[in-house]
Amino acid sequence: MVTSWPVTGRLSGDMNALGQEWQVHDDEPMLFKAARAPQYPAKCILPDMTQKEARHLREGVTEETAKVACAHLKEDAHAFANCAYGVTATNDLDMAESGVY
Repeated sequence: MVTSWPVTGRLSGDMNALGQEWQVHDDEPMLFKAARAPQYPAKCILPDMTQKEARHLREGVTEETAKVACAHLKEDAHAFANCAYGVTATNDLDMAESGVY
């Protein structure tokens, strides 16, 4: 059974604020061997989503090319589909011959 944790009150609708609530405080045990910035009470550094580079399928291996590379798996429709997806997602034609499918 899956239960969900309701987000209410001042954190409702603000996932960044919710994430900041999970920051380890200075009175809690260290999780890692080395401390790196930011450390509480400084807030976590959020990524700048306006500068984020996104990979677009049109910039890599096309679906058609992936299907040709995965053609040896046509007998198994599930393996063929997974192969084509994996090749386009990684932009790696060698993935088709990796043996993971």
